[in-house]
Amino acid sequence: MSATHTHPTRGSRPARRLRPAPRSANLGGLVVNLVLLYLVNERPGWDAVPFLTGDTPLVLPLVNAALWTGVVVEALAVLLHTPGFRALGDLVTSAVGLTATLRVWDVFPFDLTSGWHLVARGVLVLAVVGGVVGIVAALVRLLGSPWRPQA
Repeated sequence: MSATHTHPTRGSRPARRLRPAPRSANLGGLVVNLVLLYLVNERPGWDAVPFLTGDTPLVLPLVNAALWTGVVVEALAVLLHTPGFRALGDLVTSAVGLTATLRVWDVFPFDLTSGWHLVARGVLVLAVVGGVVGIVAALVRLLGSPWRPQA
């Protein structure tokens, strides 16, 4: 009598379905974005940060747009808890964030010494690469994700 064995990594398991983050993660992201908006625009405000220059107001509209985009997407994700909406939200937030990052690169509102400007530029390069990867990944998921709710 022979038994058939299946290898655990070869076709014996059903395909894994991607699930959106738990709703608590969406609420956490929403709160973080609101706190950042408050800190940057109200108290203590961007001008309390010693290494930011007078050019900072030139980047604030896009930085604020990126943060508000995050607030709206996270709030909607609590209600529309589907992989398709998460992919669409990630696409929008990545695109707005990339736009803000490119503006910060262009204006570079930092007064940094001792080589720290190179570190800041390096971080901005990583942010741009991350934004592009985020957009591509979101597009792939958006085109392949069902719009049905997850249990």
